[in-house]
Amino acid sequence: MQCNWFTPSHIIDRVRATLGTIDVDPASHEIAQDLIQAETFYTEETNGLDKDWGGTVFCNPPYSAVLIKKFTAKFLAESENGNMSEGIILTNSGTDTIWNQNLTYYMEPEFNRVLTSIYPWAHQFYTTRWEREG
Repeated sequence: MQCNWFTPSHIIDRVRATLGTIDVDPASHEIAQDLIQAETFYTEETNGLDKDWGGTVFCNPPYSAVLIKKFTAKFLAESENGNMSEGIILTNSGTDTIWNQNLTYYMEPEFNRVLTSIYPWAHQFYTTRWEREG
């Protein structure tokens, strides 16, 4: 079963409009980088889960129940520990899952109705834009 789907260009356009540059793409593929053009990217072989995610991060995790749990947990950890200055994680709308509930508790979801009408699975952007205390 394929769990890797490349992010369409109109979504990357929104990501760039929000973040500017993309410093890290932790769940990527060499072909995807033709469009995403992150300063640093990790593939299945180089395993972004084992790396620090510094700066601005765009993550479109594999749509595998096991992997999405790991990538969303890592996204939250990198934000909490201050490595990530800003980030966007693109997920399906799994509102009945613990990983999604953790994201909505700590992050600000930005729903895109255009995406929802194009794709039957409602994508959500979760961003880390907030003022850090201290």
